[in-house]
Amino acid sequence: MDVNMARVLERFFGPRKLADIRYDPYLQKLARDILPRKGAKEFNWAVLDFAALVCRTRQPLCPTCTLRTRCLFFRKQE
Repeated sequence: MDVNMARVLERFFGPRKLADIRYDPYLQKLARDILPRKGAKEFNWAVLDFAALVCRTRQPLCPTCTLRTRCLFFRKQE
């Protein structure tokens, strides 16, 4: 798990429990739970692309995001 994947997961599902993403059981379990059995590599690349293009560190494009209605981060911004 890298910081981009962690950012997307935290924004959509809720904040992590520990400071270090590598050892946070919440993030690790969440990543395992959402990862499809088939196409895992493609899914990971898609999340990384999504993090770079839409769910950016600074100035995320929430108003245009197709996931915004289910995203905790967006709902808190309203």
